[in-house]
Amino acid sequence: MVRAAEVFPPSEYLREELEARGWTEVEFAHILDRPIQMVSEILNDRKEITPETALEIGHALGTSPELWLNLQATYRLEVARKDADLTRVERRARLRGFVPIREVRNRGWIPDTDDLDVMEEAVCNFLGMASLDDEPRFSVAARRTNADTRLTPEQTAWIARVRQLAAQSDSPQYERSKLTDLAP
Repeated sequence: MVRAAEVFPPSEYLREELEARGWTEVEFAHILDRPIQMVSEILNDRKEITPETALEIGHALGTSPELWLNLQATYRLEVARKDADLTRVERRARLRGFVPIREVRNRGWIPDTDDLDVMEEAVCNFLGMASLDDEPRFSVAARRTNADTRLTPEQTAWIARVRQLAAQSDSPQYERSKLTDLAP
């Protein structure tokens, strides 16, 4: 993911453009045929540049409207990025790549918790992995249309559940000799 080193509000770029032309806020508002208050609000970061305004600014300054919309969008995205806790989103998405979290929680196969550390540990235990950097390992003999594709998270969850139930079973271990004795 490529990110800009530093992002500035579009108002800073707009101020520089006006200064380079020697235009005041009042003159620019007159050129745009917009109220001075609207131009002032954009220049003071109290109002965002809309597509309509971007068209007008682009025509007035000889630039593309996309430039102004991109500056606005990039700035808003960077502000949102600073305010968001995206690591939690990434962690939940990664867990969902292993098993259908909501379903396995509803079935009681892992704890019903929002604590991501507890949930990650529970998923690892459920799938028999040391960490989320591992891949779940199963010995499965199942008829599949495309045996080369990976198991879906739903298939992985059911196989893990079967393995979990088998480990809890009181049944004796399989012995070929006992099967041979039983066959006649």
